[in-house]
Amino acid sequence: MSERETRLKNLKGVEVQKLKSNKRSKEDSLYNSTIATLVRK
Repeated sequence: MSERETRLKNLKGVEVQKLKSNKRSKEDSLYNSTIATLVRK
């Protein structure tokens, strides 16, 4: 495997991780805001 191929694979891996963490933080903020609205009521 060439250096360039290795770099491309690493980039793809990073992008996948970013997508996963973005999704998780969106779900977390949704969950937290739901709890916050319940607490306010």
